[in-house]
Amino acid sequence: MEGFVWKHSSEEEMDETIKKIADYIKKYKLETAAMLVFGTVKPLTPMGGPLSRIFLAPWFHLAGIDTHHIINTLEEPKNIEKLLDILEKNANS
Repeated sequence: MEGFVWKHSSEEEMDETIKKIADYIKKYKLETAAMLVFGTVKPLTPMGGPLSRIFLAPWFHLAGIDTHHIINTLEEPKNIEKLLDILEKNANS
C-alpha cells in the first residue's frame, strides 16, 4: 500500500528533480519551448499538483513510474522559477 500514500519531497530531492528535468530538456534542445510552457503554467501550479495526483499519478504508478518527486517539485512556483533560471542559463550558453 506504499504507493497510495503521498510522500513529501525534501528540498534536496526537489533540487535534484529540477536538475534532472533541466538536463532532460537540454538533452533534446527544448529550452525555449520549455521556458514558454513553464512560464505560462507557473501561476497554475498550486492547482495543478493536486489535480495531477488525482488524474495522472495513478496511471503512471500502474506503469511503474514514480511521480511523487516530480509532482511535489512542479507544484511550487519557486521551483518553477529555479527551473526557468537554469533553462535560461542553458539557452544562453
